Amino acid sequence: MNIHLLAITLFFITCNSLLMSQSDLDYYHTIPQSPDTLTATTLLVRSIDGLGFRYYHATDGLTVTDLEYTAGNGSRMVIEVLQHLLGLVEMVSNTVHNEPNIRPQSSTDSMSYEELRAATLSTLKDARDKALTLTDTELAKCQIIFLRAGETSEYPIWNLINGPLADAMWHTGQIVSHRRAAGNPINPKISVFSGTVRD
Repeated sequence: MNIHLLAITLFFITCNSLLMSQSDLDYYHTIPQSPDTLTATTLLVRSIDGLGFRYYHATDGLTVTDLEYTAGNGSRMVIEVLQHLLGLVEMVSNTVHNEPNIRPQSSTDSMSYEELRAATLSTLKDARDKALTLTDTELAKCQIIFLRAGETSEYPIWNLINGPLADAMWHTGQIVSHRRAAGNPINPKISVFSGTVRD
């Protein structure tokens, strides 16, 4: 193959890959269309989507000052909250995939803000896509599974709602509050009620 043709082909493959990645990253810019029916599964999916939309905008355009912000008294810096949020979202995804959460968790200390954000948004989308494939009966059988030092502990799907899912909402709100205090509030045109960004 001609070296110039190879270079052009690789260029377009790379550009297409970047565009796909950006498209995936922007998935929660607006909330996805609501499901046609109300079931236990679609209610969980809508909760994941609500988190995804809030997380997307809470973490969009964070500065170094924002990432290092802490309310003091031993509270986490925003970058540490982002690390914790990825762990919570992984628990949601693992639960709907019926896969164990390995403890201790892998460290995310070396991940950049951009990597943490992309991984969290991607994991949320993966969790919602998997949940949509489940019937209510299958969802009821999903458990939060922890695997630590060869020992397994299991908790019902209910704990996912009041546990990691609610906790992730809590911490997303914490980021909104912290970035406002650091002088970088979120876009005022965001409507969490409608899941849209006003023009």
